[in-house]
Amino acid sequence: MEHHTKHIGEVEILSVTTEFNKYIITWENKDNCESGTDSVNKKGEIKNLGTSIC
Repeated sequence: MEHHTKHIGEVEILSVTTEFNKYIITWENKDNCESGTDSVNKKGEIKNLGTSIC
């Protein structure tokens, strides 16, 4: 959440699933019309898999 929180709005986690030893996190920020998907590995490293803005 902290990784995507900007000055506009608040990030909400929509779902968390596991896949190949990673967490797949789907999130959205309704206030700035942004959403996306990230992966987090066991070391806590975050990789953005995709982001969209309305």
